[in-house]
Amino acid sequence: MLTEVNRPVAELDVDAHQTEYLRHLVRQFQELVARQDTPIGPPVDQWWGLIQTVAGSAGDAVLDWLDRHQPGGCGPVLCSGDSTSLLWLVPPGAAARWSHAGGIAHPEGGTAHVPSHTVVAPPGLHWKRVPKREDFHFVGARMLASALDAVAAPPPLRRPAWEVLT
Repeated sequence: MLTEVNRPVAELDVDAHQTEYLRHLVRQFQELVARQDTPIGPPVDQWWGLIQTVAGSAGDAVLDWLDRHQPGGCGPVLCSGDSTSLLWLVPPGAAARWSHAGGIAHPEGGTAHVPSHTVVAPPGLHWKRVPKREDFHFVGARMLASALDAVAAPPPLRRPAWEVLT
C-alpha cells in the first residue's frame, strides 16, 4: 500500500485536467457558500466523494501521515458535530470504489451540508482541515487507505449518514 507515496498527485486519483476543473468547481462552491446564511450541499460524488473514519488521536495520526506523505499535504477534512468522525473529501468516483475496512464511503447522490470555510469548531459539522483556495487538492483515496494502514486506525462506528453529515 505504501508504494504510491512518491507518485505525483496527477497519477494518484485524477489527471491534471480533472484536477484543474475540480479546483474551479471548488472555488465556485466556496464563493457560493460564503454568500449563504445556511450551509448548502451538492449531491455527494458530483463534486467530491466522502469517506468517514474515526476522529480523535487515530484521526489526527492519519491527518499527520497524509501531511507528510501526500504531495501538497492532506486535503480538506470535515469533522462531525460530536467530533467522533472525520469526513475526508476525495475525488468524485473514489468513494464508489472504496473497499477499505478503516472507512465508510457515503452513498452517491446523498447530500452533505458543507459548512462555510469559517466554521472550524463545534457545535455542528465543521472543518478539521479547510480546503485551500489557491492550491486545492483532494485527499487521495489510495493515500487515505495507506494512512489508515500505517497508523492502524480502528474502523469507524456505522452510523446513518444523516447523523454524521449534520
